Amino acid sequence: MSTAATERPSPLPIWKRLLYSAIVLATLLTSLELLTRWTGADRLLFPHAFEDPYEKGKGGWWSLLSYDPVLDWRGRAFARLPGTDELLNERGFRGSDFRDQKPPGLRRVVCMGDSATFGLVHHGGFQFTYTPTYSSELQRLLNTHDARQEVHVVNAGIIGYSTTEGLRLLKHEVRYWHPDVITLRYGINDHLKKSVGYLQDFEPHSAILRWSEDSLFDLYIFQLFVRLKNVPLLAAVAALPAPDDTAPPAEGPVEVRVPLPDFEYNLRRLVVECRATGAKVVLMTAPLAPLVLEITSDRKKLRALGYPTYEDLVAEHRRYEDVVRAVAADLSVDLVDSSRELAARGLEQFFTRYDLAHPNGDGHVAIAQDLAALIRSKQLIPDTAPDDARATP
Repeated sequence: MSTAATERPSPLPIWKRLLYSAIVLATLLTSLELLTRWTGADRLLFPHAFEDPYEKGKGGWWSLLSYDPVLDWRGRAFARLPGTDELLNERGFRGSDFRDQKPPGLRRVVCMGDSATFGLVHHGGFQFTYTPTYSSELQRLLNTHDARQEVHVVNAGIIGYSTTEGLRLLKHEVRYWHPDVITLRYGINDHLKKSVGYLQDFEPHSAILRWSEDSLFDLYIFQLFVRLKNVPLLAAVAALPAPDDTAPPAEGPVEVRVPLPDFEYNLRRLVVECRATGAKVVLMTAPLAPLVLEITSDRKKLRALGYPTYEDLVAEHRRYEDVVRAVAADLSVDLVDSSRELAARGLEQFFTRYDLAHPNGDGHVAIAQDLAALIRSKQLIPDTAPDDARATP
């Protein structure tokens, strides 16, 4: 017998073995992804992962929220605003339904923000109302009889959002809406105390890691993994007893949801991502109400916010506002400084006496007027200004 006949084939080079393994793995993952999308196998095999922890929440405005594996939470589609006949739209936002693709000739403004943008107002105790918002008023102001463009304004405010959640919302949803202008009004939730169960998940600073993370979140099988990890945790948090109302106020430094350096990073990334859509960007400051007795006497809320005193909270908020102004100046972004604008007119008329952070209806009208004036004066949306304004150089 010849030695040639007994020789074994030489093994494949390691790079070929790695390549073949990668092809097999990619084929398997693609098949699983398509199977999941077409059959809903994830819901059939893991129904507990699709339970919504927010349904077991505290009632009231909590009923307006729904778990989301990409955004952590969002507005609940078709939820009814408590005490009203208004329903959230199919995306969980206030306002009418809309398609990603705009009809010809329509311009779109997207107002991103938190519960103040959403339009929640506190009236003491457990009494909340849902005022007409600066986004709805802005749409009315921009669609005057002498405007040559129809403008649709989307209220993309979600209760509890910080810049961290806002950045994910922008990258995974808002960017596909073909916005012409995006307004950004965040800051208050960023410097509030990080609560039990809050999933602090900052964006990677590396461009490659950002791309990888964003790509993973687009996969149903990865979203299933996130659900399997987070839903039991959030359900356990929802089952916890209410915190002790008699506990003393916090002392020492507050562990906030988004520390100041991360807040600045998030703002800069929001501006970059907004501009990548082709939209013009407007940054906004978030005014706070005067510290009247009805606010400062609410020690229960102060404990929830995590600060020793309301004065400490306001001082921290001012530092975050200064970052908004600095980023606007550094990146040449238009700014509506609502804190200073409303203060110049008398803050007390724009808030209820029980709400530190959410403007009342008059406050929303004033903010919308300032936004409309900026959009027209800077021609952020061409042909929305009256004829006399267009003639001004």
